[in-house]
Amino acid sequence: MSRSLAAGGVIALAIACGLVLSQHPSQSVPLDTQNTALEWLADPRPIAKFTLSSGAGDVTNDSLKGHWHFLVLGFTHCPDLCPTTLTELARLRTTLADERARVLFVSVDPDRDSPARLAGYVEFFGTGITGITGEKPQLKRLANSLGMDFRHDGATTFPRISHSPTIALIGPDGYLRGRLRPGFDVQKAAREIILQLRAAS
Repeated sequence: MSRSLAAGGVIALAIACGLVLSQHPSQSVPLDTQNTALEWLADPRPIAKFTLSSGAGDVTNDSLKGHWHFLVLGFTHCPDLCPTTLTELARLRTTLADERARVLFVSVDPDRDSPARLAGYVEFFGTGITGITGEKPQLKRLANSLGMDFRHDGATTFPRISHSPTIALIGPDGYLRGRLRPGFDVQKAAREIILQLRAAS
C-alpha cells in the first residue's frame, strides 16, 4: 500500500471516530494519546499559583508541599476514562503503602461538580483522594502549567468535555516532577516511585 493511501486511511478513520464521539456529548475525550510510560522530568517545573475548593476547604500550592501527589483532570459525569484512571491510581497508592502519596482529582466541570459532589464521588475509590474544582480560568492556568489542557463544547448543561489523560506527579516541594499515562503497569510504576520517595526522605 502506498504512503498516500495509508495516510488517507488514517484520516478517514480519525474523521469517523470524531463523528461517533460527537454523538455522545457527555463523554470524556482524551486530548492526547501518547505512550503510557512513566516519565521523570530532568528539570522539575513550578506550578501556577492556584486556590481551588474541596469538600474540606481550600486547596492551594502550599497544600501540595510535604507529600507526593498524583494529579489528574476529569469530571464526575465522565463514564469511562476518569473512573478507570482513579481506580488505577487507588491501586497504585495501595501498592505504594505510603501516606505521603496522595491523589488530586481536579474537576474541569465546575458548573456541575460542586466540592460536596466531588467529595462524595472520590470516596468511592478509597482514601487519600481529594476532589477539587474552582473557576475555569484558574483551572485552565493550573492545567497549562502542568502541560495539560481541557475543552468544553456544546451547552453548559450537557457539555462535551475533552481533557488530557496525563497524570501529573508532583513532588513534596510542590514542583512538577514527572508524568504518568493511564494504562500504566501498577507494579512497575510503584517500584520507580518508591525509589523517588526514598530519595526524598
